[in-house]
Parts: sequence; C-alpha cells; structure tokens
Amino acid sequence: MHKGIGRTKKSNFDYIASLNKTIYFSLSDLQNSPPLIAFHNQAVTNTNYFDDVLFENFGGAKDKPNAYNDQYIWPSLNLIIENQTEVNELLNKLPLRTIKVTDTLPPRQSFTTWIIFVLGLILLVLASWYWHMGALSILSSSAFFKSN
Repeated sequence: MHKGIGRTKKSNFDYIASLNKTIYFSLSDLQNSPPLIAFHNQAVTNTNYFDDVLFENFGGAKDKPNAYNDQYIWPSLNLIIENQTEVNELLNKLPLRTIKVTDTLPPRQSFTTWIIFVLGLILLVLASWYWHMGALSILSSSAFFKSN
C-alpha cells in the first residue's frame, strides 16, 4: 500500500479480489535482432489507429505478433482460461525463449545517487577552476612585488 501524508492509499493491485495474484514485468532486450521493446499495454491496446513510427520508437507490435505475444501474452491467457495454472504460478510455465519476463524488477540506479554524482562533478570542476584562478592571482601578485 502507498502511504500519503496522514493517510493510506491502496494501489489498483490491492483492489484485485484474489489471493493468487502477481505482477509480471516484461523487460526490453535491445540486443535481440530485431530489438524487443517491452510495450506494457500491448495486450489491451488497439494498434490500428497508431502510426508505424510510434511503434518503431515506442516498441510493441503493430502489424503482426511479436515474441511478447507468442511467448508471454497468449500462452498466459490460454493457461489461465483453461485452468492449467494459477496466476501466481504462471512464470515457470511460459515458453520464454527470446524475451525476459520477471516478477521482480531489476535494481535501478537511484535518482539521488545520480544527482549526487552530477553535483560532485560540478563541484570538482568549480574547485579546479577556483584553484587555477587563485594560483594565477598569487603568481601575478608575486611577480608584481618582485618588479617593484
């Protein structure tokens, strides 16, 4: 559950009235040929109205099924509809050959870590510039005193 200021907010997942529920994540694979870009709404999106360029940049399958359809979405629906498995046991029963699907997201680099790195880099550049300007100032003032 998500917690806000002074209140508890349920996610949509919390409202699913089942004990056998799991969220699965399809992962992009840019090394594949052609690259497989996870389009998380492709199972519920009518693609007839979208331009081809959108799918080239955003991912998913517009004109024909791709590996996510063949190895993940359709087999999942068949297994569940035919009562061959529970949703929370689905992952090990899918014919995943060229795509990656997981029930946990891979660790992401923290945004805070990125900000600290960028700020540290900026501070280093500014300190270097300040030191360089200070060193030039000291050298020029000592040269001034020697000439007088």
